[in-house]
Amino acid sequence: QQMGNQNHMIDIAKRCDDVEELGWESVTVPSGTHRALHLKVADGSGELWVTDELPFGMVKWVGKEGEQMSLVDHGEDARSSIEETPQEMPGMPRRPPGR
Repeated sequence: QQMGNQNHMIDIAKRCDDVEELGWESVTVPSGTHRALHLKVADGSGELWVTDELPFGMVKWVGKEGEQMSLVDHGEDARSSIEETPQEMPGMPRRPPGR
């Protein structure tokens, strides 16, 4: 399926060997209704929904014990309150330029 504004989180999730793609769905959470890719973790630990509509992109998580995490809100023009100098984190994916 062609994705318009590809999101970094979706790219990472799709490369994981331990997730199964269940397809694109409409998922409603407190922040609204989002078109999201539904993924199931192979070890049975849970399912997640990620979208290409938002930075980072995780909309919902449901764990095997019934624990849930849902996106409550999102916005634009956020400003960081971090005052320290960012540290290098070897092995962590870097954010694509311009995002």
